[in-house]
Amino acid sequence: MPRVDDTIALVMSLPIEEQRRRGMEGRHERLHPSSWFGLRVTRRLSPYVTRIFLKLGVSANQCTVLGTVLTIGVGIAFTVPEPVVWLFAALLRYVVIVLDCVDGELARFNGTSGPEGTYLEAARHQFEQPYLVACMAVGLFSGLGGVHVVVVGLGAVLGASLMVAHEHMVRSVAWEWQLLPDEHSSHSDTAASFMKHLRRVADVVLVTPGVRYVPQVVVTSFIDMFTRGFQIGGMAFDARLVWLAVFALGTLAAAVLRTAMTVTRGIKAEL
Repeated sequence: MPRVDDTIALVMSLPIEEQRRRGMEGRHERLHPSSWFGLRVTRRLSPYVTRIFLKLGVSANQCTVLGTVLTIGVGIAFTVPEPVVWLFAALLRYVVIVLDCVDGELARFNGTSGPEGTYLEAARHQFEQPYLVACMAVGLFSGLGGVHVVVVGLGAVLGASLMVAHEHMVRSVAWEWQLLPDEHSSHSDTAASFMKHLRRVADVVLVTPGVRYVPQVVVTSFIDMFTRGFQIGGMAFDARLVWLAVFALGTLAAAVLRTAMTVTRGIKAEL
């Protein structure tokens, strides 16, 4: 394991792009690919935070714990029905996403990468997605009330839970059996290519890779700051609840479809 002072001196001597490249060395990109936004935006911000944390002596696990604490705070903020609070919560959520990159960079520079850190990160992701959408549902129920909000919230929590569980299941099997995706098969397989494009469209509407659902929350919260709620079938809605309903239906449908694809086409179809 490198000495802390030597690591800091090394990182500070590197151009930021070289630091970024080295900070991602050893990352298993083929089984955990970065999104377009993640590579071009988030991964360009994270090296600056990594430098600060190295100087402060923050370890990778401490960074992960900090991200967990902030995630809990984000969830609490989402329980407040005010759109301006949701805007703040969404921005803080993006800070957590940046920290997700930073903890890995810290571990690789400090030579502390290992299965324990990977487990801690995976466990947090299993917890945070259902937790955040549940908090959103609580906030919307506080502002709008009605059984329909509870139904939407339960659907969103279930969909998020199934999607995260499926993702980790596929990657766990891939690790255990040393499976790697064939980088060329999807270009020659019409069905796989169609599914790839369909998933990209769904991601933009529901989640947006690299920033999770931050843009959707920002846009719908901004709309709700300047518009009044409306009625659909005699039930109260606002822009945020409409998005959460689409998210719930979309993730539930995606969980069923992706599970069926995994069963019928194999694990590699999902990698």
